[in-house]
Amino acid sequence: MTGVRVVGAVLGVLGLAAFGVAADPPSAAAASTERSGSVVVQTVPSLAGVVVQLDGFSAVTGKSGQATFSAVPLEDAATRVGVKTQVVSDGTRISLYRVAIDSNHPSLQRRLLLELSEAKRVRISVVTPDGRRIAPSRITGLSMTDNLGRTLNLSGRQLAGPVWLEALVPALGKGGIYGRLVTYALQSVVVRGSNVVNQGQWRLLPLSTPKWVIHGLFFDLSVRATDALAGSPAGTSVKLVFPDRSEQTLRIGPLHGARFLDIPRGEYTVVVEGGVMNLRAPLHLSRNQELSEKVVTSGDAALVVFVVGGGAALAYLFGTHRRRTGALPTARG
Repeated sequence: MTGVRVVGAVLGVLGLAAFGVAADPPSAAAASTERSGSVVVQTVPSLAGVVVQLDGFSAVTGKSGQATFSAVPLEDAATRVGVKTQVVSDGTRISLYRVAIDSNHPSLQRRLLLELSEAKRVRISVVTPDGRRIAPSRITGLSMTDNLGRTLNLSGRQLAGPVWLEALVPALGKGGIYGRLVTYALQSVVVRGSNVVNQGQWRLLPLSTPKWVIHGLFFDLSVRATDALAGSPAGTSVKLVFPDRSEQTLRIGPLHGARFLDIPRGEYTVVVEGGVMNLRAPLHLSRNQELSEKVVTSGDAALVVFVVGGGAALAYLFGTHRRRTGALPTARG
């Protein structure tokens, strides 16, 4: 009977081989099962509607912030998972900050913690002390630093609409992972070459500030032009040279003056035009100011020529008279 069983077993194997049927070794099947399983991802903070990718597949987190991928390779799953920057239902923009592995999981499962940073849309406006809005096209750039040691630079073009600013970032504390508030300190707002804010004076908390209004240091400048000698109104226009070397020219109005509105604080040059020479005057503008500038007119020049010429003539005549007096004979006693 034993011989019959052996022969039967051999025939069975030969029959399977003849039909091309082969079974995986038990050890190989077990190894394959161990390499695959489910990957459970948990967002921190718990957010619904977050799209997560793994190996070309996508899953959306539920109310608890969880999503599951089934029958996927488990090895190095933390390096293959991804979250694209996206806006979730409450208007918050989230980005993947860091992936952590939860070691408390079954043998055929991996639990991954997706730590997310959150950003909020903030509309930034720069206004004058009286509340007049400065057009973004006038702003060269805005710079601010955050409490994480980073610097953010924005152009005037970017300030034309709301900007995304990071509001919360994951941080590890005694109780686990929590959201750390991001705050910003304003460093500069440059308008035509001049910084119109004091460094660090203005601060922003994006999580609770959808609109940030910055009151810049802008002032009005009135310039009156008068004749250098007679003191009467004179000149045709006033040119203001800004710190960035750009220029603005205004015609002198009926009241024989020009008024520049909403001018950034800074160092300027004022030029009154319309005389025989354009006199340039430096100006430090740090408040609303009225300035009186002198103009050398053609009448002033003629008077100067007359005075100088008359003085020269008198000097010549006086000198000639002295020479003639010295030439007369002198009587001796």
